[in-house]
Amino acid sequence: ANRTSNSAATMDGDNDWTYRTLNFTSRSTDAFGAIVIGLNVAGNVSEAYYSDIVLEEVSPTDRTAVSTGARTAVSNRVGVKDFSTCLLFAGGATTDQVDITHKTNQLLTTGFTFSAWIMPRSLGGGSTGVVLAKSTGVNGNDGWTLQMLSPERIVLVVNNGTSRSSAAASVPVAKGKWTHCIVTVDENALVSHYINGVASGVVGTTGALSGITTVNTMRIGNRVDAANRAFDGAIDKVRVFNKVLTQTEINDLHFKDKLPTGNLIAEYLFDEGSGSTAFDTSSNENNGTITGATYSTDVAVSPRTTI
Repeated sequence: ANRTSNSAATMDGDNDWTYRTLNFTSRSTDAFGAIVIGLNVAGNVSEAYYSDIVLEEVSPTDRTAVSTGARTAVSNRVGVKDFSTCLLFAGGATTDQVDITHKTNQLLTTGFTFSAWIMPRSLGGGSTGVVLAKSTGVNGNDGWTLQMLSPERIVLVVNNGTSRSSAAASVPVAKGKWTHCIVTVDENALVSHYINGVASGVVGTTGALSGITTVNTMRIGNRVDAANRAFDGAIDKVRVFNKVLTQTEINDLHFKDKLPTGNLIAEYLFDEGSGSTAFDTSSNENNGTITGATYSTDVAVSPRTTI
C-alpha cells in the first residue's frame, strides 16, 4: 500500500473507544482491504480489526474521509490484533511471577470462572507450569491451581480434589501459539473447560469449594508455596469472576472480548508496559506485584465476529 484515506472518528458510548476506518490502496487504483482501528481515550492505538472485504473503493488520489458517523458492520473478519503488551515468564528455575495480596473476594466458594490467554513455550517447571494459583500446596490445597499438563492441556484442581483437564485431542493448548483458556467451576465443584471458546475435556467434579480457605497470595506464573512450577511463556488478559459464565457469556468473552455485567473480581490486562505493578482493572483493586516477568508486545490475535 502506498497511502490511506481515513474516516472521521466516532465515540462508542459502551466502552469509550474511538474507531477509525482506514482504507488501503495498492499502487494501482484497486482497493484491496480495510482495517478498523480502535483508539483509547488518550488517542493511542489499542486494537485493530482486520477485514478481508473492501468497505469502499478509494482511488490513489483520494484523501477525503470515506465514512462518518456510527461504526460500519463488516463480515468475514479475520482477527483482532491487540496493540498493547503481555507478560513474558521465563520458566525454569526462575521466580517470574505476579503476586496479589489476599482479599476475601478471592476465596470463590460459590462458583467461579477463570479466563486467560496463554502462549506456552514448554510445559514449564515440573512439566506443570502454573498459570494462576491460590493454595498452600501443589495440588491446590486449601485453594485452587490452574496449570499446564502434558500433552498440551490445562488442568484445574481445587483443594486436593480430582484434577480436571481440557482435552489435547480436540483443541490443544499448543506450544508457541496463543490460546484462550476459560475454566468454570460451579457451586458443586463441577469443572468445565473451554479452549478458544470450544468446550473441551470431560466435565467432572474436583474438591469441594468449601475447602477454599487459604489467606495466601493469589499468584500468576508459579505455585504459591514454592517456586518449582514456573510458567514458561506469555500470559495476557487474566480475569477472575465469582460466577459461572454461561455459554453466551463465554462466546461474548472469546469472540468479542465483551465482559458480563458484574461479578468481575480481578482483571489483569498487563498493558502497563513498564514498572512492577500489574493493575487490576476491575473495581476491586487487587493489584499485583511483578517479579522477574517482563513485558512483551507479542500479543494474541483474537477473533471478532461483529464490530
